Amino acid sequence: MLKTCSSLNRIFCEEDAVLINSGTCLSNESFAFQVMVKSSVTATLPIKVDGGLATKTYLVKKHVGGGPERFKQDDYYVNAPDNLYPEILEEITSVNLTANEIATLFIEIPATEKPQGEHKITITVGEEKANFTLKVKAEKLIDTDLILTNWFHCDGICNYFKVE
Repeated sequence: MLKTCSSLNRIFCEEDAVLINSGTCLSNESFAFQVMVKSSVTATLPIKVDGGLATKTYLVKKHVGGGPERFKQDDYYVNAPDNLYPEILEEITSVNLTANEIATLFIEIPATEKPQGEHKITITVGEEKANFTLKVKAEKLIDTDLILTNWFHCDGICNYFKVE
């Protein structure tokens, strides 16, 4: 089973997936989405992404998190049922699947010049296929000297400065 999902969600289980089958970007903007893969058998399957656009495919690897006992929890705390958090991206061309477990693929379409129009992207894992439609607008992002700042969650800032 393959399902295309938003790249903005962490997928812990099937219910977490925000299903989408299309997206829009500017001609020189990067775009990303995820593909949730669930197999009934344990196997290593090849991954193929077709659609006429340059793509990179990553496996969203899970790592052991800090655990809820380590920090005070609030309404914004993300808690994984098995304490494994989907964080690390590893570029791949095939995926090792375990029967009835979910693997998440992160598909990136880099910020290169793309032709305007609708592009049908087909993701194939083994014999399973999923389709995603990307609409590329003619407009371009402007060049900028904007500095990217990665903000910390308020708990991280409070922990760093040792304040409540």
